[in-house]
Amino acid sequence: MLHAPARRLPCLAALLCLAVTARSDDLAATAAVLPERSFAKLAPRADLKRLPLPYSLWYWMDSAVWDPLHARVLAVGGPGTCCANPAEYQLVTSDAEGWHMTRAPFTGAGHGYDANALDPRTGTLYFAPQHVKAVSRYDGTQWTTLPELPWPGSTTPSLTWFPELAGGRGGLVYVNQNGRVAWFDGTAWHALPVPAHEPWAGYNQFSEYDPVHRRVLLGGGNGSGSVLYALDAAGMLTRLKPAPIELGVGRTLVASDPLTGTFLVTVLATQEYWAYDIERDAWTNVTGTLHGRPRLASAFQVAIPEHGVILYFSHYHEFRDVWLFRYAPR
Repeated sequence: MLHAPARRLPCLAALLCLAVTARSDDLAATAAVLPERSFAKLAPRADLKRLPLPYSLWYWMDSAVWDPLHARVLAVGGPGTCCANPAEYQLVTSDAEGWHMTRAPFTGAGHGYDANALDPRTGTLYFAPQHVKAVSRYDGTQWTTLPELPWPGSTTPSLTWFPELAGGRGGLVYVNQNGRVAWFDGTAWHALPVPAHEPWAGYNQFSEYDPVHRRVLLGGGNGSGSVLYALDAAGMLTRLKPAPIELGVGRTLVASDPLTGTFLVTVLATQEYWAYDIERDAWTNVTGTLHGRPRLASAFQVAIPEHGVILYFSHYHEFRDVWLFRYAPR
């Protein structure tokens, strides 16, 4: 069970908030004995199964965020870009009493994509709604908006918190489509120079922070799924070798192992797993080396550094499963 006392959070317009507390005996005990390169499913929860989660809720999504100050996972998502009638947004929480879902007073369309980020020093959650020029943040009490981006909001925004930016103060990275990347220093946005001739996807791009090598892997998406870049703390983008697979939200899940910095990429269509070493710019198919692999459907991932694992939430019709994965020994 994922449980611990947690406040119910208000939801942002056109979104759904998920707050999964992770101080559970089940999670800690499972992580403590989980061998390297192995998956384990957490105990099923009747209250989670009863939640009327629509199928599209976690579709077209990549990652959630881990809040170390409150030991919980947070994710913002939406009811979809089509056919949600009415497009109602819900607040889903897991606390000491179990899992709950309540209506939020918002309507609209959109998915979660890769648009969640969190500052681990403050627990501030950031979310970028579809086509909105201002990123929103939640400080634990209320939602506010950042200054507007230097260009229109993305169809499929991607956010990542980069602790080494701004001289170690940290900054929020926003990846738009068509080569637009900017970061927020707490006061203003800074657009990064990107070579005009470099191919970039039109949508479904992703970004993921590597806490070991202190870089952000970003790119992918429709039309340029194998095109990737590394962003360093100086704000410089470096083109990487073409990936052997097509990456992008809805096509892959891109996680960063908290112990080694290795990027673990799940190809949803084939259920293959690839490991990417950003230091060597090298890919390895590790599917056959992993034990207890689940079939991930509508899903998201989030690394939990305190336990050295990656959590996967998988949802398909009546199935709602929570898995832990350990890539490397502690």
